[in-house]
Amino acid sequence: MIPFSGEHRLDRHAMTVASNRRYLLGIPAGGIPLCHGCDGVAGKYTFGARSGGANVILGRFYLVAAVFASVTLLEAFPLAMLGVLLVVVAVMLGSGVRQSEHLPLSIGIGFLALATNIGIAFVVGIVAHLGYRRVSSGH
Repeated sequence: MIPFSGEHRLDRHAMTVASNRRYLLGIPAGGIPLCHGCDGVAGKYTFGARSGGANVILGRFYLVAAVFASVTLLEAFPLAMLGVLLVVVAVMLGSGVRQSEHLPLSIGIGFLALATNIGIAFVVGIVAHLGYRRVSSGH
């Protein structure tokens, strides 16, 4: 969603600080933790968004919907359509696994997430990755 040129790179530290500031201010006020939204960004990109303006447009739509939409209108949204959107985004995000340096580990962690839950897969993936790094560095 951020226009990318070869000269500008996102800074991981700056993104981490931005998220943590938001958490420190938002959670005590009743907010929920949110990441920078890889699934939302992937979904918007898949369906044609190429700039941050998509977030502004959708944000305005969400505000109007929150104020004026009735429960009946929201319940009329076909769940099958939501399912299709989720599958498209999942395929887009999952296609990135082909670029993994450790393809078998990535695929295994994906199947573990499907078989158990994402939290267990996350912990197992971190432990496996750290173990691999330790073994490959000779410690």
